[in-house]
Amino acid sequence: MAAVKYRDGRFILIGVFEDEARDLERAGFRPHPLRLHRDDGTVVTADLWIQDEPKLTDYLHAAFLLFDDEPGSLAW
Repeated sequence: MAAVKYRDGRFILIGVFEDEARDLERAGFRPHPLRLHRDDGTVVTADLWIQDEPKLTDYLHAAFLLFDDEPGSLAW
């Protein structure tokens, strides 16, 4: 699962596989990994795909969409 942010500010959640990744890269998007270190020691990784350099708020919005209210520590 990945979060995609468009330049108009919209975020969507999509499953990004090899074909979708190529299409996003052709459109100028780049992946930025987010990692949630859960309290039980496991790590969940997802990507924020964005065309511009991400800001802190972009990471936080993507993390909310991707991980909802799961307890743990967020890293990017």
